[in-house]
Amino acid sequence: MCAWSSILVQREASRGARVLATGIVNAPPRPPGLVTLTPSTGCAVRTVRARAAYPEGRLAEAYHRGVSVSRICTVPTAAHRQPLHSVLMSTIRVALAQIAPRLGALDENLARHHELLDAARVKSADLVVFPELGLTGYLLQDLNAEVAMRADDPRLGDLARAGAGMSAVVSFVEESDDHRLFISAALLEDGAVRHIHRKVFLPTYGLFDERRFFAAGSVIRATDSRLGLRLGISVCEDAWHLATPQLLALDGAQVLINVSSSPGRDIAAGSKDGLGTATSWRTLNRTYAQLTTSYVVFVNRVGVDESISFWGGSEVVGPSGATVFQAPLHEEGLFLTTIDPGELRRERIATPLLRDERPEVVLRQLDRIARSRAGDDDEDGTPT
Repeated sequence: MCAWSSILVQREASRGARVLATGIVNAPPRPPGLVTLTPSTGCAVRTVRARAAYPEGRLAEAYHRGVSVSRICTVPTAAHRQPLHSVLMSTIRVALAQIAPRLGALDENLARHHELLDAARVKSADLVVFPELGLTGYLLQDLNAEVAMRADDPRLGDLARAGAGMSAVVSFVEESDDHRLFISAALLEDGAVRHIHRKVFLPTYGLFDERRFFAAGSVIRATDSRLGLRLGISVCEDAWHLATPQLLALDGAQVLINVSSSPGRDIAAGSKDGLGTATSWRTLNRTYAQLTTSYVVFVNRVGVDESISFWGGSEVVGPSGATVFQAPLHEEGLFLTTIDPGELRRERIATPLLRDERPEVVLRQLDRIARSRAGDDDEDGTPT
């Protein structure tokens, strides 16, 4: 028996789960117990008949007037710091904010983010994702310090509050306490900055020169979210290094989110997309989705910074590697699609690749390789 608990009832719908009612119960109800609920706005639900016992934290079916209305979850009082909606939703509506930020115009880009968060709420989005450096533009060079914000900047707090009721991923130049500048992506939830990922891999080849202007992050870590799923956030080039999706998935990520400012290169007449960059990214996204049995959410910007053009083509790929949605190339917009957490379960049971990973073996081999590359390894590689 658990102490006083809150319960949340959601209804299955094609547009995603919706909160029907919340209430208080003194113990997990036993069949055929009735639980009195306070209805949400516009909802006439007063009671829910329990079909089975509801142990703490478990999901079970709930019924109203004999008709299944969805799932019910008990949350112990001690966890009330966590919002009631931080349980697994039946479906999740994802908004891909494929925008063309103005270079160096922080205030203007902030206003655009606020505008799109409002639009996403009208469209009942649960998760809104903006591209890499969507708040500043990409080709900043020496402008980076002028547009940098600390993690506790009130303007980020304002964005977080503007996205209340949703999860949002935004990207900006972050200034640390010791005045290093990072390309960062922040998860905003419930009026606060919940998690920040600092770009780990900074490209210095081709037209890229990021290491000259930015510091590199040193942590690759998944994070919990109000969606009831763990998110693995990375920034553009991070995804071109195999360690990133592997570490995020092994850390429990179920949705891999990559925010990007990928310029259009390699015009390929033989490609169905007509753009080699798009073909490469879509190959990566499908591969990582399959190998980690995770959803991949990729959001790329559009527009032009000086002479560099960005191609868009944001997409969502399912855990089987099948494309869920693709946004058009070079077109600005807020594009909506839906992901199904149930598909994660089905795919991970059918293809248990993560279950069969051997991180302890990988760790030993990485240690050996790192020592060898540093010139400290005298071993011949013979197994012992």
